Amino acid sequence: SNQRKGVHMFIDAAKLLQENERYVFVNIGYDGKTIDLPNFIGIPYVSDQKELRDIYASADMYVCTSTDDALPNACVEAMSCGTPITAFNISGMPYLAKPPVLTLIDNISSQGIVDSLSRIDKKTEELVGVCRNEAVKKYKFSDFADAILA
Repeated sequence: SNQRKGVHMFIDAAKLLQENERYVFVNIGYDGKTIDLPNFIGIPYVSDQKELRDIYASADMYVCTSTDDALPNACVEAMSCGTPITAFNISGMPYLAKPPVLTLIDNISSQGIVDSLSRIDKKTEELVGVCRNEAVKKYKFSDFADAILA
């Protein structure tokens, strides 16, 4: 429900696409009121890492709607589960990964999310491998920690 996390734009994008059966919006960590949309599923905070992994892996795309994060951990988590990311072109997001793993949205709005999603296909096994390899290559814990401590 935190405004800077952009959930309101995520929900508005779901509203804009509610007639299109291709899209189902799942919000992990949702703490808002019940929403009566046929294509929106709000899931409370998930602490079980295996369950979280399964949710990330089942998605065709992880949509990062945050407008005030440098590099959200959830993006790296999704990528490591083989799921590509679409995010607003702000802050540290352009440095997260390269296409096809990352799609940047210049129009920071619900319509920007919709426009971005309309250009994205279902993920393939090849893309799953590319996402995982990018996550391992760029965010391997020991290398990441060494770079931060340097």
